[in-house]
Amino acid sequence: MQGSEIKIVSQRADEIKETLKGTETFKRLSDSDSVIAIFNERAMTKQVPEAEFEKYLKYISEKAKSNPGPDVEDIEQNGSEFMKSLRTRRFMECISVKDGNDIHLLCDDKRSLIRFLNKNRLV
Repeated sequence: MQGSEIKIVSQRADEIKETLKGTETFKRLSDSDSVIAIFNERAMTKQVPEAEFEKYLKYISEKAKSNPGPDVEDIEQNGSEFMKSLRTRRFMECISVKDGNDIHLLCDDKRSLIRFLNKNRLV
């Protein structure tokens, strides 16, 4: 049926919502004046640039220290090893590029379009 599937790519949630409000699918909803129906939302890529990933590691390390619990002890006792394992896992879960002796993800490669897509969402 025409207009039953909508695909929108944007970095802005408000833009996506406004576009959805104008669709026939949305208008067919009984409470369309007050509800946005998001059928599926996901990142275009799981790859996160290194700088952003390192910021996240710093955040979880600081958060663990401020919230006592079993995870904090693990991070404090095995901190550098734990962080090293997270960095390694990042390479294992994404597509890596070997450039000479350097290994990096596509999202960190200046030649790759993936570096522009990591903040975009598919709805």
